[in-house]
Amino acid sequence: MSSGLKDLFPDGFLEEHAESKVVAESIIVIQIPQFNLSYDKFVVLMTSSKDGEEICATCINTNPSPRGNHVLITPADYDFLTHDSHIDCGSVVSFRKDYLKRLLLAEPHRYKGTLSEAEYIDVLLKLGQSDTITPEQVEKFNL
Repeated sequence: MSSGLKDLFPDGFLEEHAESKVVAESIIVIQIPQFNLSYDKFVVLMTSSKDGEEICATCINTNPSPRGNHVLITPADYDFLTHDSHIDCGSVVSFRKDYLKRLLLAEPHRYKGTLSEAEYIDVLLKLGQSDTITPEQVEKFNL
């Protein structure tokens, strides 16, 4: 008898599935320790580091950035949203890819979908033009 739903999938399937979600344009819900928040944030995965070990992400916020450096997204296009939201294009956070793969393997519900190609390009262009992202981050993540 099966000990759980995981046993119904072929060996390696769940690991491959989790790995396939740790790519640019993926939207996940995650705790960001450096933010000292008591809740998880939606983030959009953007670009990999030059060594391929990390990926940078931008946060989805309730309020627009004060400098207007954001991209608006709406619940009409993203069913996990409950209100209009704003992708912050003035800062990035980074995560180790292996950490995200383990997280999505253990908690696949954290994956929420993908950002549209047009919005992804808009965010990427704004990140590249941002004067608040450090030169080191620009270099490391090819922004």
